Amino acid sequence: MARVVSALRRGIEFDETRLTGQYEIGALAIDYDLREARLSGRLVELTTMEFDLLRELSVNAGRAVTYDQIMRRVWRRANPERRSLVRSMVKNIRRKLGDDVASPSFIVTVPRVGYRMGEASAANGGG
Repeated sequence: MARVVSALRRGIEFDETRLTGQYEIGALAIDYDLREARLSGRLVELTTMEFDLLRELSVNAGRAVTYDQIMRRVWRRANPERRSLVRSMVKNIRRKLGDDVASPSFIVTVPRVGYRMGEASAANGGG
């Protein structure tokens, strides 16, 4: 227990690059092993950073991920002034997924906080 507390105090985070498995919600399937996303079975062309952001949101499905968390986990640095960078990338991902900002199926905006993806259903085997 003391080691865990010590690691948390030092800011050591779980390395999700070793995350395996798949996340599925609706027509979207994200395969962490293959580093690919499919929409209705068709491959979605994502940049490395776009996939990393999508992975970060999906592994935290059901929870709001803050702009700061995204900056630290995807860009590997904290920079609260660069929220526009995150917004721009989310906009690109939404466009590629055909997700409507007014009625999102995948990525939901949490005002003044960040973004959230829905929890994968047990029937999909994701999560």
